[in-house]
Amino acid sequence: MTGRLVIVSHRVPLLSGTTAGLPAMTALDLDDRSAPTLWFGWSGRVTRDPAAVVSVRRERSLTCVAVDLSASQYEGHLNGFSNGTLWPLFHELPSRVRFNPDDLAVYRAVNGMFAARLVPMLRADDRLWIHDYHLIPLGWMLRQAGVRAPLGFYLHVPFPSPDQLQTAPWRRKLAEDLAAYDFIGFQTHRDLANFQEFMRRARAVGTTRRFSRRVGSAPVAEVLPVGIATRSAMAAASTPDAGEQAQRFARCLSGRQVIIGADRLDYTKGLLERFQGYERLLDAAPELHRQVCLVQVTAPSRSKVPGYLELRADQKAAAQRINERFGAAGWMPVYDVYGSLSTAALSALFRTSRIGLVTPLRDGATIAAKEYVAAQRPTDPGVLVLSRFAGAAELLTEALLVDPRDPAQVADALRMALAMPLGERQDRWRRMVIKLLHNDAQRWHHAFLSGLARAHRRPVADREISSSAIEIAPAPPERGPRRRASTLETIAGHPILRPQAPVLWPDLAP
Repeated sequence: MTGRLVIVSHRVPLLSGTTAGLPAMTALDLDDRSAPTLWFGWSGRVTRDPAAVVSVRRERSLTCVAVDLSASQYEGHLNGFSNGTLWPLFHELPSRVRFNPDDLAVYRAVNGMFAARLVPMLRADDRLWIHDYHLIPLGWMLRQAGVRAPLGFYLHVPFPSPDQLQTAPWRRKLAEDLAAYDFIGFQTHRDLANFQEFMRRARAVGTTRRFSRRVGSAPVAEVLPVGIATRSAMAAASTPDAGEQAQRFARCLSGRQVIIGADRLDYTKGLLERFQGYERLLDAAPELHRQVCLVQVTAPSRSKVPGYLELRADQKAAAQRINERFGAAGWMPVYDVYGSLSTAALSALFRTSRIGLVTPLRDGATIAAKEYVAAQRPTDPGVLVLSRFAGAAELLTEALLVDPRDPAQVADALRMALAMPLGERQDRWRRMVIKLLHNDAQRWHHAFLSGLARAHRRPVADREISSSAIEIAPAPPERGPRRRASTLETIAGHPILRPQAPVLWPDLAP
């Protein structure tokens, strides 16, 4: 399949100052001979008049286009429904789920605004690849607007069990949204099985023939775990500068055996449970006192979402408790680093560490685990201790797999890793890095597009799409002759959101 690739994600890397979407970004070969790629999403900015603002940046064959959000859109779409409802629900933490119907309305309206702004930029031979839980309804809205191009979706987070979704009052609309795609990719076989069972139940309980038809032609779905730029990561960790930085870290840590954890602040990462496991190790193995230290690097995240600041306070208290219980002159058991490190610094820390401790309660791609393996020194690699509920656990079976909620199991794995002989460490690392080389970001990128091409060629009848889009508020009463709203105006929820293509996107429309 030829034609331009259109990527749509919540954030746009070149315009939003974030590395979100990095696997897809590193898979792109952006030389002058590459096929043109359009990347569309949010700019990362909150403005008073988002309808009037658009950012465009071109880098060789890649064109990035980003739009702003208003404060109410940001709050309802991102903090409200995406991170307050979908994030904990998809990670199967029901006690954390907050649901507000107004947030759902804003979430769908923002997706409608994205559709309204994207449609004028599309060409007849485009292929569309939509990313992650922030944009699940976008495919349905593009179909509603008449887009019949190949349309794929990749879920970077886990897909929950159907039983978890039974509590969601909007589960039927979720099934309808997902049915609009030709092809969907998931991280693990568990995610795929959950999705298939959810769609099967949605069809079985459909109370009307109309709804059954809308979800009757399920998308083609496959397991395609996200890869990293393995060769680049290995090369970066092997440079003289990285080696010097790793030696400086080792000197600062007095040559102790380092256990490294690196995460974004989030309750799904199992941060408190990780500290409990390490504390259990120090309780059970006094001979390791002064010999080991845990370096936990936690990047700030979602400070406006309820519970995150409290989590940070609890994490800080746990580190202080362990240091007060076990610390001694010249030895601090826990280094609690709250901040973001550069990629080079984190890679050097990974290379210095004897153990990579990656223990989320549930996770999608688990990029940190793969980056830890790629950063290791082949002659003296560290050991990966990995949650069995992490997405990477299906691939990296040579890691020491643990239940992150069981402190004794985590402590035993840490003890085993610290005592593991060099030959076994080398063998485990070699097997894992070969898998990462064969399943890197580029292969993930091409595998998804190949799957999308096969799925779009599948002879299926056009799906019937409902027009029951949710708006933030009902439209004001019309005066004078009635005018039927266009499709894009309807799904966006606001007539003013229909863009004027020649003004907003020069050289982008067909």
